Amino acid sequence: MTGFEEYLSGRPWLDAILSAARLGFASMFVSSAIDKFRGDPKEVEMIASLHLPAPLGLERLQGARQALGAAMLVVGIGTRLAAMGLLAFTVFTTFAFLRYWSFQGPTEAKQPMKATFYANWAASAGLLHLTVFGPGRWAVGAGVLVRNRPEVLVCAAGLPSSAWGRAISPAHSNKASAYRRCSSSLN
Repeated sequence: MTGFEEYLSGRPWLDAILSAARLGFASMFVSSAIDKFRGDPKEVEMIASLHLPAPLGLERLQGARQALGAAMLVVGIGTRLAAMGLLAFTVFTTFAFLRYWSFQGPTEAKQPMKATFYANWAASAGLLHLTVFGPGRWAVGAGVLVRNRPEVLVCAAGLPSSAWGRAISPAHSNKASAYRRCSSSLN
């Protein structure tokens, strides 16, 4: 049992909060996926501005990825993987399309862009939390892909053991054993 699971064990209300958070994130991406399936001309135009091929097809493909990621969050299967994918999408779109600091249009249009930028930034922090800590115990998969082992994610990212040590996985008694455990888990 990880330190986070031990913390949750006597606090079932925290599992309810984690489940509600997963549902909240899922609703955000379901709404966005529906918009993408509709083929909003403004969104297609923004994708075309990046000089990517088949902007309408890319928008619908992204809608399918968002819908799948949202479903994975709701059910709790592959939650960490879904959160990572949605996080990558959110960070990319935030910095690709919401650059309010360089916006040359009217001030009335800049303020909503700035608000959306910071809302996406906050959502990214929540998705990062789901990536590291997983779905909680009220999930079908309970982190099937990297089950209860957030140190594998950090190790896979190439960070040195000193960067994660006991902060990520208090179950490890020292950094050397944590590094060996991490290295062997990737093989």
